Amino acid sequence: QRKHLTITRQSLDDGWVASRQCHGQLNWWGDAVQIVFGRDTVRGLEITRATGIEKSWVEGHTVQLEGIAPHGEVCLKSTNRVLHPGDQPGDYLLRIGPFKFQLFDGFFPTKVRVRVDYPKELIRYNGTKPAPAEGVFLQATPGQVLFETVFEGVLWIEMRFSRLAE
Repeated sequence: QRKHLTITRQSLDDGWVASRQCHGQLNWWGDAVQIVFGRDTVRGLEITRATGIEKSWVEGHTVQLEGIAPHGEVCLKSTNRVLHPGDQPGDYLLRIGPFKFQLFDGFFPTKVRVRVDYPKELIRYNGTKPAPAEGVFLQATPGQVLFETVFEGVLWIEMRFSRLAE
């Protein structure tokens, strides 16, 4: 899964972050797949591209897919409420997830790539959980954080930011 989030000045006030994401390797899940978002944490959910998929549609806070061919991929855009106030005034927590590739009672390895763009003139990046370790790629430059890993199970990613002095 590839996800690109953009934090704006408005996001710092209301917690809503622009999201673009693509999901691949969907045929592992079978002929029909449902991608589910938190009911109260997504708005403006749209399918921007579906290749190798016979039928795709948005239903409330979900994306429904049918007739998935090998290497089928769906790309989406939405706005998600994933930016929350941190422990201290002026701190922010970007909480993304859960990421999981689950079929029946089991989890399968999956790759996640996340790119976060943020207004470097307003906030600074302070760290990520899970922290960089073997199998976790993390690159932070002013205005952008890149995170990539392969995992099995359920993954939540948390990035911390703080407001710069004005």
